[in-house]
Amino acid sequence: LVNDFLLSSSFMDNKISFLVFKDINGDIVLGKGFDHIKLRNMELDESIEEILESDVLLDLETVNTGLVVTENGLVMISTSPILTTDGKGPALGITICGRILDPMEVYRLSETTSVNLQLVENNDAIADGELTGSAYYVTRPKYDTITAFKAIKDMNGVESIALVVQSDRDYFNQAVIMLAYFVGASVLSGLIIGLIAIIATNRYILEKIIKLSEE
Repeated sequence: LVNDFLLSSSFMDNKISFLVFKDINGDIVLGKGFDHIKLRNMELDESIEEILESDVLLDLETVNTGLVVTENGLVMISTSPILTTDGKGPALGITICGRILDPMEVYRLSETTSVNLQLVENNDAIADGELTGSAYYVTRPKYDTITAFKAIKDMNGVESIALVVQSDRDYFNQAVIMLAYFVGASVLSGLIIGLIAIIATNRYILEKIIKLSEE
């Protein structure tokens, strides 16, 4: 009966890639997946089934959310115990929903946040210990762009993911343009003042000196 309500539109409207119901023993009662790129139902592959076996996802008391690293990329996970309408227990099982961070979803997140962001696994900066805790790392790959890296913990508490945000240096570029205009205006003003001074000197001083010399 529940499977009849898990339509493709439900996955598309809620932007999830799979939805799984487990009982209190951790056994899958119902599971269904949806491919947002091909827009069709899909089977739960081995990488997702491996996630579902994690002890972190079997918490029957609290709601858990986070990222999980799989062989096929990163997955956003959210779990919630199955309770009564009033939110009372004991829990009858657990609901697990997830979204595979495919290129389309990453692009949607970039459009929503208005920045060029990426989620990178096993980043070199993390491996070298440069990105730990609240630390972040900033580079300037180009003259007019800036890139920032921040380590993110997965659902197991391991800093194995790096959030990469790249943005144009808008304020810097505007400052450079304003400085160029200021320098250009200053040079042009100097040339005009100098030209006026030469003309005035020639007309009111040099010409009179030349006349006196001739007389």
